[in-house]
Amino acid sequence: MCEHTEPATKKHDHGKQGKLLTIGRSPNNNVKVQNPTVSGRHCTIEQIAANSFLLIDVNSTNGTRVNDRRIRRKIVNQDDKITLGDFTLRLEKLYPHLRQAPQAPQPKGDPAVDYTEKFRELKEVWDSYQQAKTQIVNKDMTKKGIIRAGLSFIPFAGHAIGIMLTSKISPHEKLQALRNEFTNSYLCPKCRTPLGEFPHEVLAKQGSCRYCKVKWT
Repeated sequence: MCEHTEPATKKHDHGKQGKLLTIGRSPNNNVKVQNPTVSGRHCTIEQIAANSFLLIDVNSTNGTRVNDRRIRRKIVNQDDKITLGDFTLRLEKLYPHLRQAPQAPQPKGDPAVDYTEKFRELKEVWDSYQQAKTQIVNKDMTKKGIIRAGLSFIPFAGHAIGIMLTSKISPHEKLQALRNEFTNSYLCPKCRTPLGEFPHEVLAKQGSCRYCKVKWT
């Protein structure tokens, strides 16, 4: 099984948000895959937000699968297993920003860092996530003020606005993409472990991370 990919365009053209990448065996694709189970024009992928991508199968012979399920189109992220025929597509090779450097361990003997303020900022992430979900369900997306202006400094809020305003995906897909962005933003401020969909007030009462045990409050 061959898993070699050769970009048909310059490497720095990959990973640009809003750029549609074509993937297949033919040399005129943005990403050329030298694998006999991959069609000449197999699929397309487009970045919708920082960690969310719209993957569309283009009537390929051997199909496109996400987590072992054949799909026609789906919102995916870096944790999904994507296969074209029997070729494994790795998003981090197309989008280098997905490669996260390992977190440096805190040196022994250093004073403990106070994570109270960073944890408090997660409330804004939680609040904007809930507001964005409600507005997508209610189709209340008529202007850029859809999320409170006071939250505009939060990266998650910017991603949410972009998702809500795009016309390329359905409301259901918008909710999927929004959840991807939330999952990648709602993290323990120390160990960067996703905190799930526990309300911020519940985590505040908990008082510390169940994984690294750092105190938040």
